[in-house]
Amino acid sequence: MKTRFFTVLLPSQILRAFVVDEQGSALVLVASLMIILLGFVGLVTDLGVLAVRYRIAQNVADSAALAAAGSIASGSNLSGATSSANYIVQSSTVPISTFTLTYLDYQKNPTMNLNQVMYVQTSIQATYATMLLQLLGIKSDSISASSMAGIAQNLLCAFCMVGNYNQTELSLIGNGNATVENGGVIVNSTAACAICATSNNGMLIASSIGVVGGWSGVGYFQPTPVNVRPVPDPLADVPVPSLSGANMGSVSTSSQQTTCLNPGVYQDIKTSGQGGFCFNPGMYIITGELDAEGGGVLSGSGVTFYFACGTSSAPTACSSGGQAGGSLTLNGNGKYVISPPSSGDYQGISIFYDRHNTSALTLTGNGDDSVSGTIYAKSAQMTLTGNGGTFTVNSLIVADSASLKGNGSVVVNFTKSQNYPRAGLPGIVQ
Repeated sequence: MKTRFFTVLLPSQILRAFVVDEQGSALVLVASLMIILLGFVGLVTDLGVLAVRYRIAQNVADSAALAAAGSIASGSNLSGATSSANYIVQSSTVPISTFTLTYLDYQKNPTMNLNQVMYVQTSIQATYATMLLQLLGIKSDSISASSMAGIAQNLLCAFCMVGNYNQTELSLIGNGNATVENGGVIVNSTAACAICATSNNGMLIASSIGVVGGWSGVGYFQPTPVNVRPVPDPLADVPVPSLSGANMGSVSTSSQQTTCLNPGVYQDIKTSGQGGFCFNPGMYIITGELDAEGGGVLSGSGVTFYFACGTSSAPTACSSGGQAGGSLTLNGNGKYVISPPSSGDYQGISIFYDRHNTSALTLTGNGDDSVSGTIYAKSAQMTLTGNGGTFTVNSLIVADSASLKGNGSVVVNFTKSQNYPRAGLPGIVQ
């Protein structure tokens, strides 16, 4: 018979074994907690350092963009502007190898043509080694900073022809003078005769006249036009009005009576003879014609006319490719005495064409007409005619192109308080 032996552990021996086992588990637990704690400390430390580096990089990107934009606005070429931006970076802790500078045109496409540069874009892409996070296998982290600065035009426009085509966009026709006060003229056309004078004795007088392309008519411009970069639409941020409203159909009058109208959607509003309309304050959406002929009078305060496409029962936005929509025509001896709202989204705007509305805008005025408020017809051909005396328009005018004609004088007097409150000179835009 095989003899079996058993080992009997006393209570004290069992307790010692338990304590040794617990001590081993505690060491493992403490080691695990130390790794987690180290990870948190590393994360906080490295992210803090990275945040500081990002703030520095963003400040450098902003400063470099402004330096290059300011250099161009002051007359420097692109090489000088680049040097100004690089100096900012090299004076900082940001490695120059991580810095990129790009010049953009008014559509924000890259260009190296000085006359087309409207924006300066900078970017910084940098990778840095981590510190404590390296213990967890995270060897590096990256930052990305960017900025865009607009070029401040030396010549600010009160009469802005924003069509960017290779054709004449501003014509001076007739014997009357055209004067732009408190602002300049800028024509975006790249044509050899972007500004053409075909008058016999008339002259275009402004505080400044800038043109992207060329001009003809020595002696007809004061001062002499200078080449500038194209101006972007200065009213691009104005919201499009809602096309909803009461369907008011078409109204007309040929009597000597004045009829007062309320805001809404109209197909046509027409006067002839001595009849006229007064407009109560608000937004008037026109899909057909607003036409004053003969001795008709259009008057109102706090009024904006918006010229859309479609019909009075179904007004629509005009096609993005360009579409003829509602139009304004003031002819003959008719009078236009309208002032815009003094507050709200359309503060200072009296005439607002859909941005793709290609219908003509015609204002023929006399000495006793009173036109105030911004005239915004980005895609329209505008005709300003002085019949006799001095026809004054207290407006900022933005159109695709324009003709200034007649035997009377036309004055575009940009009165800031009576117009849409444009933003100041561009700085950082993105």
